[in-house]
Amino acid sequence: MKQGPLTDDIALSPPRDWFERISADQVLPSVTVSYTPRRDGSRNNWADRHGMDDDQLLALIERDFLNGVMVVEYAPNDRDGSLQIGIRGSAWELSLAQRKGESTGAALGFLRGVTKLKYANREQLVRLGGIDFEPVWDESSLDLEELRSRYSEIKRAMAAIEHRLKHPKADASVRDSQKLHGVARKQYSALRAMMGLLKLKSEQEEHTFEAEVIDRPDEAFETEEEDQTLEESLVVRLKERPPADLFDVGARVELSDGERRRPWRSSVNSVEEQKKCVELVLDFPASRLPVGSQVYINNVSRFGMWAHQKAIEEFLNENVSGYWRNIAQLLCSPKTITPPAPESTIERFYCDEQPGAPKLNEKQREAVTGAVNAPSAFCIQGPPGTGKTTVICEVVQHLIARGERVLMVAPTHVAIDEVLRRIGARPGVRAIRLSWDDSRIAEDVRRYAPSAVSNPLFDAIKAPNAEKLKNWDSERKRLTSFEQLLSEYVGAWDVEHNTQNSWAASKKQLTNFQERYNREQPVLLRKLENGQDKRPLIERQSQHMMSALQTAHGALNDIESKAGFGSRLLSIVGAGDIGAAKKSVRQAKQDHLLSERELSSVLESIQEATEGLEKLSGDLARFHREEEELRNDYSAAVKDRSRLDSLCSQADLLHNATLAEEWAVNELERLTERIKRLSIYPGLSDSFGGLLDSDDGATLDSDAIEKDVVSSANLFCCTTTGVAGSRELKEASFDTLIVDEASRVTDSEFLIGAIRARRWVLVGDENQLPPYVEQQDEHFIHALSALYRSEKSGMELKEAVDELGNLWLEDEEQHKFRNDSVQRVAEELQVSGIWKGTYRKIFSNEYKRLQGQVDDPTRALLEAMRNSIVRSLFERVVKSCPPAAKVRLREQRRMIEPIARIVSEPVYGGDYVSPDEKDMAAMGVIPLKTSTFTTPISFLDTSSLGKRGSEELIRNSFVNRSEADLVVKACRILEKEANLLDRKHISVSVLAFYKAQARLIREELSKHQFVKLRFSVIDAIDRIQGQESDVVFISFTRTHYGRSVSPMFGQWLQDVRRLNVGCTRAHSALFLVGQRELLGKLCSNDDAMAFYENLHGLFERYPEDMKVIKHLDVSV
Repeated sequence: MKQGPLTDDIALSPPRDWFERISADQVLPSVTVSYTPRRDGSRNNWADRHGMDDDQLLALIERDFLNGVMVVEYAPNDRDGSLQIGIRGSAWELSLAQRKGESTGAALGFLRGVTKLKYANREQLVRLGGIDFEPVWDESSLDLEELRSRYSEIKRAMAAIEHRLKHPKADASVRDSQKLHGVARKQYSALRAMMGLLKLKSEQEEHTFEAEVIDRPDEAFETEEEDQTLEESLVVRLKERPPADLFDVGARVELSDGERRRPWRSSVNSVEEQKKCVELVLDFPASRLPVGSQVYINNVSRFGMWAHQKAIEEFLNENVSGYWRNIAQLLCSPKTITPPAPESTIERFYCDEQPGAPKLNEKQREAVTGAVNAPSAFCIQGPPGTGKTTVICEVVQHLIARGERVLMVAPTHVAIDEVLRRIGARPGVRAIRLSWDDSRIAEDVRRYAPSAVSNPLFDAIKAPNAEKLKNWDSERKRLTSFEQLLSEYVGAWDVEHNTQNSWAASKKQLTNFQERYNREQPVLLRKLENGQDKRPLIERQSQHMMSALQTAHGALNDIESKAGFGSRLLSIVGAGDIGAAKKSVRQAKQDHLLSERELSSVLESIQEATEGLEKLSGDLARFHREEEELRNDYSAAVKDRSRLDSLCSQADLLHNATLAEEWAVNELERLTERIKRLSIYPGLSDSFGGLLDSDDGATLDSDAIEKDVVSSANLFCCTTTGVAGSRELKEASFDTLIVDEASRVTDSEFLIGAIRARRWVLVGDENQLPPYVEQQDEHFIHALSALYRSEKSGMELKEAVDELGNLWLEDEEQHKFRNDSVQRVAEELQVSGIWKGTYRKIFSNEYKRLQGQVDDPTRALLEAMRNSIVRSLFERVVKSCPPAAKVRLREQRRMIEPIARIVSEPVYGGDYVSPDEKDMAAMGVIPLKTSTFTTPISFLDTSSLGKRGSEELIRNSFVNRSEADLVVKACRILEKEANLLDRKHISVSVLAFYKAQARLIREELSKHQFVKLRFSVIDAIDRIQGQESDVVFISFTRTHYGRSVSPMFGQWLQDVRRLNVGCTRAHSALFLVGQRELLGKLCSNDDAMAFYENLHGLFERYPEDMKVIKHLDVSV
């Protein structure tokens, strides 16, 4: 047989975040995107399509792009050949077109549309320096060609870095990531090896058996749901005896009647070995198959963890939707998780707006705030009844409101259905409930199954063809008129934008010139005033200089007329009276010339100032006129567009639609395309109708419709393992994964959904039930490890089995049963030759591969089983994650305070409180008391019965017939006395620490008829968690007689998690059934001792609430 890749190493490529850390300088520049904001209550199609306003959507995109982007080139614009690109983040994509600014001519990156990616973008992203969104009229520059070019350069650089990493001479940042990767590989290699061995085992044990449905009428009696039966079980008789342990309790089977194409899946509730045959009681409704039906039973491959194995391999190969480092930190180094920022807040809580809904308390609000704002992971610790589901619903609404796709999972269908029941119909929530079998979904939420959502749509499509033809023609005519109206409307928007841009440019020019006017006008005024002030003085000075010149000329003429020859001769050399008179004339001329020049300068200054003022005033008036004209043009355009608004709003097609340009453009395109299609539909009518009416065509179309319905959902709900098996989620990715009941989810189970998400919210209680693991798988790995250890060390096989068996803490008897069972499996493998022929070489290879990573590979495999499968991830994370990355809820509203008191101190250290009695009563939570049971908490003590109350060991489990009898008596008394209570029905759960005891009690109760009591569940505590009831019975089952008790005795009774779950299922009354004196002697761990010490003390301190009953008398 070819073994496949079990022994091959997984190729571990360098983590993606190494690229970011090494290439920190490889960053795209900040970008500013131009968009058309909504105005006057209008709406943007690209925002409304996602159910948000502009600010909400743009803020969400900014946050997404902080994680990095990629630039995608689209085909050029058909009209002008301009560049169009997309900027794509992890969850969102912007469609941008290159445009030119009206006023500045700048290159703008105009937002054409926004797309929510169906699946998270797993491509390597490039860091973006930042992104802003500004109105288009601001004309903020963004050159798309430069952005595309820079992105290409960075991609080439990143490729070079990747090449360098594959041959690393690593720096410190790379070594840190290598260390984290090494821790992850070491932590999960043993688990991967173990799953490989289980897978190989499963391939060799597939069997099919013929069987017959038989009648077991005593198996059913009424439950709290009217006209239903308690876990109505199908019983089949196999026609041949199966191999030992093939159909153990809990084993998964496939059931087929030979006609159904897809078999039903179920599990084995109990196995009844008769002398000549084997009968199986299946977890399957008996009403589905009549008695006498011939069926085929196929044991489902015991390897129920194929999805776990695949998820681990995907994780180690870094094939995840989010950042590998974030999920690796959560799994391998929780203390390094980045908590929400301290200033994170939420302004609005949806529960505050829902009439009648209880308001969140302080801790619940803190939990919602943390979960919504956590960068990668957040934990919510929710003790019983503290409102985990309420918190989850609030978180889901916030995530959906910001455009996220949410995956909600839990290990049980009950938990998933409860969340869906509360949130499925809330505004904005488009929920899908996924399951391999719709019968597993609660009936009241099956309407969210894909087929239930899509079938009505498909039925609507299959309307009569004749009617469609008539409707198509009518619609085409109607839409044509709307198309014309919308075309005019779109044109009006263009005119409005053009006039608005022109007006904006004019206002800007006016503003700029006004500033210039304000600067220059005062200067010119001062210049004019100065000139006007100087002019009279200078004119007077000029006239005075002219008079002086005339006087000088007159004096010279007078002297010359009287002068003799001597005087004239002296004047030649400038001497004498004549010379002096001439000098005076020259000086007077010079003074007159200077005064004339000064006067001319002042006159020129006055003229320049006057002309400057006139020009400034004229230009200012011109700019005002232009601004006013353009403002009027814009007003006229707005009025025209408003007129068309009114016409469009009155149209039937557009009635109540809030209009905007982007919407109108897109709607016009849609109408044009629709009219085109309506024109050709009649010609396709016959063939189209024939296709729909055919079986194959109907199947194809219904599948397509169902696919579309699923792709449009924003909340997906399924079980933790159902994620992998769902064809609807095969390639899907999510923004956030929410895990309810996370305390029951293992690492590998968590990874099934986690690798598909970018953020993770874990909700659970580490003090409740741990994960459940198949006992056969445990025993098989134990047997292989013991066989290899025995051969390698030379020790006896039994010694190796016992040594490795010490890893489990169990009851002494069960521990012996484990080792005996493992010994038997190991011997069968040895004797049959399967160990030697199939497993030895593979186990040896795994051993050698693990040898360099762990000290003891054989123990490592069993510890991988115990730590990574039996122990939950949640338990490990909450112990070491930062305090700010988790919140513990503390106020419970499920049960009366006396019941909560039992677990408050020993389990939660007192940090578990209840509202006062009046508030609880207002919520319908009140103590249940009767004339026999006068306190809400009763201990039905079997101590006085002595040996008559002893336990019995049946195979690997225990029963106690005396306790079963007490439970039945108490139920009969309650049934009788409940008639006096103001309750229509009383829901009851009966829980036991052992499966065999639960089956015994179920059988005994089925012998009696109950009307008032409705039994919710009768089962082992390990198999329940979400169920609640008015009344809960807990059967401890075990007994011991003697002074001291071995520390290994009654290990399950000392598991505080089981005790916590059992007690806190009750609302109004709790019955503890067992040997009371034994519980005080159990001593294997301090937590259990503290629990029972507290319990006994409460019976002494609160006799009004708690009472010990040693005898019950039933008189019916």
